[in-house]
Amino acid sequence: MPSGGARMLGRTSAVLAAAGIIVASPLAAAAAPLTDPVDLGGAYVYDSTGVVGTDNAAVTAALDELYESTESQLFVVVVDTFTGADDAQTWADETAAVSGLGDADALLAIAVDDRTFRWSVSESYPVSDAALDQIASERLIPELRDDRWTEGIIAFAEGLSDEMTSGPSLLLPVVGGIAVLGIGTAVVVGVRRRRRGSARAPEEQSQAQLDRTAGSLLVELDDALRESDEELGFAEAQFGAAATAEFRAALQSAREQVQRAFAIRQRLDDAEAETAEERRALTVELIELCTAADAALDAHADAFEQLRDLEANAAAVVTDLTAAHAALPARLAAAETTRSRLAERFGDGAVATVASAVEQARELEAFAATSLAAARDQLAAGSSSESALSVRAAQQSIAQAEQLAQSVETLDAELPKIVERRDAAATELRTDLAEARTLAAGSSGSADASALAAAVADAESALDAVDDHDPSSALAALDAADAALTAALATVRERHERQARAQQQLGRTRETALEQLAAAQSFISTRRGGIGAAARTRVAEAERHLDRAASLEADDPEAALAEARLAADNAREALRVARSDVAGFTGASGSSAAPQLATAVLGGLLGGSLSGSGGGRRPSSARGTSRGGFGGTSRRASGSTPRRSTPRARSSSRRGGGGRF
Repeated sequence: MPSGGARMLGRTSAVLAAAGIIVASPLAAAAAPLTDPVDLGGAYVYDSTGVVGTDNAAVTAALDELYESTESQLFVVVVDTFTGADDAQTWADETAAVSGLGDADALLAIAVDDRTFRWSVSESYPVSDAALDQIASERLIPELRDDRWTEGIIAFAEGLSDEMTSGPSLLLPVVGGIAVLGIGTAVVVGVRRRRRGSARAPEEQSQAQLDRTAGSLLVELDDALRESDEELGFAEAQFGAAATAEFRAALQSAREQVQRAFAIRQRLDDAEAETAEERRALTVELIELCTAADAALDAHADAFEQLRDLEANAAAVVTDLTAAHAALPARLAAAETTRSRLAERFGDGAVATVASAVEQARELEAFAATSLAAARDQLAAGSSSESALSVRAAQQSIAQAEQLAQSVETLDAELPKIVERRDAAATELRTDLAEARTLAAGSSGSADASALAAAVADAESALDAVDDHDPSSALAALDAADAALTAALATVRERHERQARAQQQLGRTRETALEQLAAAQSFISTRRGGIGAAARTRVAEAERHLDRAASLEADDPEAALAEARLAADNAREALRVARSDVAGFTGASGSSAAPQLATAVLGGLLGGSLSGSGGGRRPSSARGTSRGGFGGTSRRASGSTPRRSTPRARSSSRRGGGGRF
């Protein structure tokens, strides 16, 4: 029996699993691949080999999904080899026992080097040994053989979930006639819908998961087609070929889709290899075909269920429909009056969507009257199936007639609101238009200004067209004009804002450039005998950029700012080069021999200046240095940590299985 500590760990693991958490046990933190029976310590996954990892997000999601759908946990142990127990099954059972796993928990143990796996569950685990073996054979082993460890674990978890959540998949026995068959069909449809609703989207699945989904859908849908063939036969016998024509067409369409899906599956199974992208695209197409066919079958199955309900309650439904039919004439007369009033107030264009609504409703009213009369006669004659068809026809006709009357009533309520929205849109457009005219006047000549002028013209036209008729069309035109004007305004506003910011920065930048230029010019003038052409060239370039900035300031402040910045850069560089020239000159001439003579030459008072040279000389002793890299050694974590023996508690109330892969 598990110790008190093990039971506590088991309870802890249930809480952690419910929260979707994987934790590493103390053993899982060790570097060595311990292969004696393992105490999981509440962890979902223990992996001493690194082929899966204890933080694998895909495995976490699969185990969480299993717990959410079944309240059963799957724990996974991956080691190099099973040692420290009499045999592999005992190893798995002892790991489950020492980890405190409960009756609703399953353990999957995989030995990578041994190419062996084992599962261990309690005697009361809600999946049979045969089902567990089948899940392992069909879902786990094919993945493990290709060393797809993560995919194998996920497939095993999904197999457990499918086994525990799937309901009956066959029609109930035909006992008591067609009604029982209808109940069976509802069960089948319900099961298919639960599976389809809980499936993850294709983009969230790996290729292996997509393959399994496609295979399951093909099998399930092929069975559904066979069941639907039987259902169609019963329905035709009960309601006639005319009532089942749509279902027969849907069944044929679904059969064709399934045939295409099988052709894709055959292509995927052929020896001819596809790229990974092609295989995924084909598999997704297969799944989509099956899903569409299944949805069509479900829709018609629902329709037959409703028809059977009508058959069972035809007399009561006829009474209710008779009352609803009697109320139609007054409602349609009111709708006709409303439509005429709206057309007179807002014009024919405003009521175009309901122009023929009342006339169509009256035709449906007449058809409903005929159908109700037929239903009464059929009920009196004991023809329940025929009466159900007549009741459904009357029901649908009355519903459509009421919907047509409702469309007129809805328009009557909506048109005043549309008028309010139209007037608000016109007010907003006039406000934007005033700003646009101002901006357009100050932006002539640019491409942005041209686009704004065009938007202004369109907005003026939309406003001029507003009148008391067809407020919906007017609102649409105003909205379109405002959208175009808003976009054009945004572009021009942005340009104006940039220019305003540039104008503000231009003055500061120009002052900086002038200060830098004055400093450079002063330095060169007082030391011109030792300064070459490079510094003087940069001074001239700074002056050129300042002149250019002055010429652009009025029309393009952004370009003027760029020129002023270039002027400042050149002035700074001129001063730097001039200082370098002077440093080279004084270092070459030497000041101790004749200081007054050197000063005179440097100031340009005597000949011997550096004019015409490329600049000052660099000290001959300057040299570059190289940096060496950092030394050191690297090491990898080894698996040399000694193995730790674990307490063992054999459990005689477990069952297990497994094999090689």
